[in-house]
Amino acid sequence: DDDDDDDENPYGIGAAQCPPGLFCPQGFVCSVPCLFGAACGPSSLDAITNASKKRSYTYHCSWPVDLKHTSGRAYVDDLDGSIVCPGVAYETISPEAYYAPTPADAPIPCPRHHYCPAGSFEPIRCPFFAGCDAERLAAPNVHIAASA
Repeated sequence: DDDDDDDENPYGIGAAQCPPGLFCPQGFVCSVPCLFGAACGPSSLDAITNASKKRSYTYHCSWPVDLKHTSGRAYVDDLDGSIVCPGVAYETISPEAYYAPTPADAPIPCPRHHYCPAGSFEPIRCPFFAGCDAERLAAPNVHIAASA
């Protein structure tokens, strides 16, 4: 028998997609606002061809950056039958080398001449003595400055 329960809603009957900027713990009926520096942005629903099952597609949720403890499994919404992503299940800080201006924004790569430690909501300008010519820096490169 096929895994027909793959599309069941793991969040319970009547659950809807968790809105960006909030996280929705599994088993709870409420959503919780994410703090600044968190990555609780929107996900996208990707259809993947799956020839080994009766269905022609399986669905997967993806985010612009890797979010630990957040399932990429899409499910069928009990309210209208549409296939949706559950949203962020845990508040996850924005990863290093990225920043999220608000918790609802997808993390943005840190620009040149700036650095972004984990949890950044805005890039930090590098000090004048540090080498920060690359994008996506988690910390200023002070080794370049010290060797000059």
